[in-house]
Amino acid sequence: MGPDPEQKNLAIYSGVVPLSSAALPATVSVVTLDITDEVCPMTFVRTRIALDRLPAESVLEVLLSGGEPLENVPRSAAELGFEVDPPEPHPSAPGIWRITIRHPGQAFSGG
Repeated sequence: MGPDPEQKNLAIYSGVVPLSSAALPATVSVVTLDITDEVCPMTFVRTRIALDRLPAESVLEVLLSGGEPLENVPRSAAELGFEVDPPEPHPSAPGIWRITIRHPGQAFSGG
């Protein structure tokens, strides 16, 4: 038997300390990308464009649907070397998830 696919997906989050908006310094801007109406492969195409334009002092917050986007977008971003926080359900939109993506080694202190 091969590795459990769910364990493989969780591996991209190992060693990543999740951010909370309270932990972000005021100098850090949050860029929000809503891809809830997109389907694969456009979900990651739009995310990749946003990541290519993301300033080093910013984080990308991606709002996405469950299923394929929730599996593929975090994995693809991690494969490019970005740090991806574990997905969180959107507090006011059932079925929508939020992930935060940041540049490798980007650390924030405080909060």
